[in-house]
Amino acid sequence: MKIINRRDAFKGLGILGATAMLPGLTAGGSTSRTAIVVGSGIAGLTAAWELQAAGFAVSVFEKQHMAGGRMRMDWIGPIYRQVHAEEIWEGNAEMLDLADTIGIADKFTINQPDGPMEIPIPVNNGDGIYGVATRFHTTEILNTPGFSNKLKQDLLTLLPDLAEIRETVDPCLLHTGAAWDDESLFDYLARKLGREGAQRFTDDWVAPGWLWVWGQKAEEASKIAMLSLVAQQNKRWINPPDIGLMTQTLASMLDVKLNTTVMRITPPDGNGRHTIHYLTPDGRRTSVTPDVVVCATEGNYVLPMVQGLNDQQRSFFNRVHLGQFAFITYLIKKGHGPKTILSNESGYTASHPEYERQISSIDWVAVPEGTGMEFLGTDHEGRAMVGSYLRDKEMTEWRESGQSLSAYCLPTIQEGYPGLTLDLIDDVVVQGGDELVMFNTGLPSAMAEFIRAEEKEKHGLYFCGEYLSHAHTGAACASGRTVARTIATHWS
Repeated sequence: MKIINRRDAFKGLGILGATAMLPGLTAGGSTSRTAIVVGSGIAGLTAAWELQAAGFAVSVFEKQHMAGGRMRMDWIGPIYRQVHAEEIWEGNAEMLDLADTIGIADKFTINQPDGPMEIPIPVNNGDGIYGVATRFHTTEILNTPGFSNKLKQDLLTLLPDLAEIRETVDPCLLHTGAAWDDESLFDYLARKLGREGAQRFTDDWVAPGWLWVWGQKAEEASKIAMLSLVAQQNKRWINPPDIGLMTQTLASMLDVKLNTTVMRITPPDGNGRHTIHYLTPDGRRTSVTPDVVVCATEGNYVLPMVQGLNDQQRSFFNRVHLGQFAFITYLIKKGHGPKTILSNESGYTASHPEYERQISSIDWVAVPEGTGMEFLGTDHEGRAMVGSYLRDKEMTEWRESGQSLSAYCLPTIQEGYPGLTLDLIDDVVVQGGDELVMFNTGLPSAMAEFIRAEEKEKHGLYFCGEYLSHAHTGAACASGRTVARTIATHWS
């Protein structure tokens, strides 16, 4: 009997259509369960790896030219940098366990291994300059300039809640904290600190230290979304040699079909199997029907892609919203860049008297030739660069201006860096799109209900990603591993 290998099986997909053979099939029948994972971000690759380890024959469909989703390094025009994800957190238990299993854990280094993470974000509230971070260390918070004695005493009442959350809620699987999803973060703080105290604490600590990096708002974010992270007091950042190390390592161990665009996933047939309709790399329309489909795309792609969702599923995905961002980089002609790092990032909090004036202008940073700055990336010619990041209010103002992003940002940058003239700009690189899932009040509870339904019984379509875990890479990884274990149990 001739065995059909993975490459030969997929060559026939365009001809055989929905009856096409999948990896793991032979001319005489099935030798193992088959699965297709749609999306090769960390959630999808993790799910595929777990399913393959459980005996499934797995292929991953990825529309981009390389695997990794938003957890990868790639060229964006002439600049090589991370596409989205920047760091790995010590609290990512599932990710670190997987790194050990696939043999790359020794390549990770812990930031400041001899103690807790100590690098704060410097801010200025008008009463002084201090550092903030995504944590709740009493020595730091109680030393915040301008905090009243009453506010300091009231802040201590948060400690019992944080201790309970630390013991009972997995910050990578937020549905474990659904019982805490009953109010916004600001409403919680107002109940604990009074509205005046809550506003001051939010302005001076919560907004710059807890919320900014996730693009969340205190009045909208579920309290458990932030408290689950803040409660992990001494967790530190881990530095891989490349943010895409894990995704590229996993991809090398899997059958990943690049430049393969899934157009739709149709409802199950009489055997409970869903058909995937997709475009091959050369643009041919074809389809395939595996035993299991794992949808590991971003949450906002699900509704237009997946047909036949039930009412609960549609209701859930209608609640999944992602923030938006735009990042622009001006590359300066060789020999004409700044000699030192320049920036307009004052770090003013909302309590600072000058905050309203400074919030109307965008943040930017300019770096000399050959200067390494991770979020700006590396220019292939080593040119000086100026980068500016827009989100929330700045994004809205830019869109309403009717200008190109380059024309909109340039005058503000020139106020602090007049040397950046049009004739010295060699190139402009623009990156933008979806940011992180907004974990507003009610979403963690809806997530828990969705996961309970998914785990209840065997079916042919499953979901994983940050919208079912939390808004960071370790959470997406945990989601992929968790759903794969559920599938292996259902199909055993």
